[in-house]
Amino acid sequence: MDNSLLAAEYLLRARRTFKEAKIAFDDGDLYYVVIRILDTIQNLSKTLLVFNNKYDFNLYWNASMLSLNDEIEKSLFEFELRLMPMILLNESSLKTPSVIIRNKEAEILLEEIGKILEKVEQRYDEYHS
Repeated sequence: MDNSLLAAEYLLRARRTFKEAKIAFDDGDLYYVVIRILDTIQNLSKTLLVFNNKYDFNLYWNASMLSLNDEIEKSLFEFELRLMPMILLNESSLKTPSVIIRNKEAEILLEEIGKILEKVEQRYDEYHS
């Protein structure tokens, strides 16, 4: 298996899901911001796992499989722990998901995940150096 190609695919998916999170924010869909940020976290985690030759990927909880040896991995893990319960909330089956995050919180979340995305991209570049 070519780790470089696999990591590139997950990094591409992370960029796409992050872009979709920003679009959701601009549209005012805060619930979907959380959903797409979680997908971004999963894709970034899978990128880092590939660098460590780990391939047992799940739909969720991939950040918990990271070694947590550096700030990037610790941050992804902490965001995963914080955000995962938000999507599990279901106050009523008769209505759309309730507001689980406020506008300013979503804005800060996007900024923080954007910084992590940049750091993983740098690590990807270093991996190829």
